[in-house]
Amino acid sequence: MLQLSICRQILGPRVLIIVCVTVQTIFNLVYPGKMKQCVILTVAWLLMFLLLLYVTGPLLKVQIEKNEKLEQNLRVISKRLSHAFRQLEKLRRHYEELKKMIKVGFSYQNKTIRTLLEREKAMNEGSAIKACNPVPPRIEYEQTRRMIHSAVRDMWSYLETRFKSILDTHESENKSFPEEVKSLLVGSAGRIQFILKYLDKLPSVDGHASWRQSEARYLSTIIQNRIKLLQNPPNCAAAKYLMCQFSSDCNRLACRLERVTACLAEAYRMLRTLVIDDNAWNTNFLPLSQVCSDIQNKEEYVGVPWPGSPHDMRIDLSQDENVFSWKVVPYDFSQHLNRLRGDPLLWWRGQLYSYLMRPLPTMNNLYHRVKERIKFYRNPIIGICVDDEGLLDDLISVVEHRYSQLEMKDISLQRRIFISSNNWDIPQKIKKIYPHIDTMYVSEELMIEVGAEEFAEDRFEFQKDILDVHFLQNTEFIISASQSNKLCHIALALKMNHTDAQMVSLGNISASDHKRYLDYMCIIKHVAQNEEEIDLNLGDSVINVEKLPNGYSKGVNKVSRRAGLFPSYKVAGLTRYKKFYDFKGTVSTTKITTKAEQTTEEVYEYED
Repeated sequence: MLQLSICRQILGPRVLIIVCVTVQTIFNLVYPGKMKQCVILTVAWLLMFLLLLYVTGPLLKVQIEKNEKLEQNLRVISKRLSHAFRQLEKLRRHYEELKKMIKVGFSYQNKTIRTLLEREKAMNEGSAIKACNPVPPRIEYEQTRRMIHSAVRDMWSYLETRFKSILDTHESENKSFPEEVKSLLVGSAGRIQFILKYLDKLPSVDGHASWRQSEARYLSTIIQNRIKLLQNPPNCAAAKYLMCQFSSDCNRLACRLERVTACLAEAYRMLRTLVIDDNAWNTNFLPLSQVCSDIQNKEEYVGVPWPGSPHDMRIDLSQDENVFSWKVVPYDFSQHLNRLRGDPLLWWRGQLYSYLMRPLPTMNNLYHRVKERIKFYRNPIIGICVDDEGLLDDLISVVEHRYSQLEMKDISLQRRIFISSNNWDIPQKIKKIYPHIDTMYVSEELMIEVGAEEFAEDRFEFQKDILDVHFLQNTEFIISASQSNKLCHIALALKMNHTDAQMVSLGNISASDHKRYLDYMCIIKHVAQNEEEIDLNLGDSVINVEKLPNGYSKGVNKVSRRAGLFPSYKVAGLTRYKKFYDFKGTVSTTKITTKAEQTTEEVYEYED
């Protein structure tokens, strides 16, 4: 038992115990007495040593190999650190050399380094500006700026008209007109031109010019993409259509465009694909749809009269129907447009015009040939629409007034105008009476000379109108002196896509033709000064407003039901916003939800 306990204390595991018992048995047979214990103990220690050596040998070998690898890694790291320290030392020496070079006078190296530092600083500042999105101006600021600009123009129109009226009265009565009053008129004109010049310059220097450009592009992209999505459905057979019909007596561009625009706005409202069957339109402009352009030729698509129902595959919109969609603005653009544009309805029209009037390559070539022929590329050019020869003097006076604003100190600008007229004698008359003005216009002879296709008379006039609108929208400023010629209004709407354009109107016509659809509200109380004027109280609604060139407007007060004159600045237009079908998508959306709800709710916003 003593030998067994010794083995347990020494070896521990059961295997070693078995070994000890075996050894003890063998030695009991060979060695008797105490000798046995000594021999057994010695053999047990020897066996334990051999067993430990057998077990721990591989572990010691692995540990030695790990130590060798660690030493090798340490040597590599040491070499790398030495190399890094050497590189840092080189960089330190270069840095010291650069510091010495900067301290040198006006050496070539010094100038180069300073230039690089300045460019780096400018780049850092520029990147810092680009990093933060431009903050849009407050809506109150934009509306106030536009209102001041409009008020100054109205004030000048009022003063000029009153002075000329007094002058004409004295001349008719053979009375001498005081020279002081004449000098007052000239002095007032110069001062108002100075104010208008800097008011026109304000949008480009107030720090919000980049925001206005990006916001205009953003909103235009949304509208154009939405129209493209509606006009190019993924499955033409399953798409729902709105068929637009034309009247046979609608031959000119203004008439046709008004009709197609109303149809496109209604198709936008109804989430349908618009189809028109008009050879004159399709000959000059790109198809409304790139994938469903031949749908009108399919007999299986039998339409129902407008307004139809959401389940009808095709709805026919006749010429006699008076749709409202193009007379209101989609409500989801109200917050953006109230800040960006002073005339949201005109902007909405311009977006529809832009999609409809995308020219074919042949028309683009015609644009280029006419442009080269009339040398249209030398700006600035003022565009005018005039049919009445009696307004030529007033028209040229406005042209001179506008050029005087554009002229800088010691710089004289060549007067150049582009004329759109239904009276072929007017361009020749302007050339004869005002030889100092470079006159440009599209004549029948010019169209034949540049190779325009020969059509019937109505088609020829249609193409001539297209050319007039193209050049009018690319002029610096637009003046309208024609009640029947609507091309200036179309060009003004197209200019709205890029800038908050304005137009001066002569004669008893509205500043913008579309404003006949607007309601106005009195913002400044007015007491009638004579029998021709009407009283206006704050909040009174005024309809049928017609803005006159003398700073006054005429209209009907819906409250008192009286018609008459009142100062233009005392009323503000109300843009009518309507909640169409809700577009859930954004600019990058590739499909439009059909689960939309229509509402007839209208929202009115002030138009500055």
